[in-house]
Amino acid sequence: MPPFVTPVGVFVNENREEIERAIATTGIRALQLHGDESPGDVEGYVLPVYKAFRVGNEFDVSILSHYDSSAFLLDAFSPDQYGGTGKTINWNVVLQAKKFGRIILSGGITPENVKRAVGAAAPYAIDVNSGVELSPGIKEKNRIHQLFASLREI
Repeated sequence: MPPFVTPVGVFVNENREEIERAIATTGIRALQLHGDESPGDVEGYVLPVYKAFRVGNEFDVSILSHYDSSAFLLDAFSPDQYGGTGKTINWNVVLQAKKFGRIILSGGITPENVKRAVGAAAPYAIDVNSGVELSPGIKEKNRIHQLFASLREI
């Protein structure tokens, strides 16, 4: 990978031993914990940890104050899955959450809405997936180019 790319290992409710094994064997340089991890579950890693939270109507941003995380990833809530829903969150939640640390905005970000999302929420970073896919797991090159062109207009 190019030196400016940070490989991130994404884990959902994985045990510490497996995460430590992945750190030792894969070259990842950051962790995204995208499950039901407690504050204690995110502590003690040698790599930066980005703790993900699924944001729904009842999300209370004060929960972030209990976590020692390098950044918080805010994604759309779904009762069926931990991410990759393609749904957007209320971007105003990001404004409230920023008082607890860096925010990575995720959830339904597309070339068509990325300017509005970044303009409204001013996140530390964005996490884009389904918004640039042809089908699950298959990225569409032109959609990626469109997304970056939109970002350059900001």
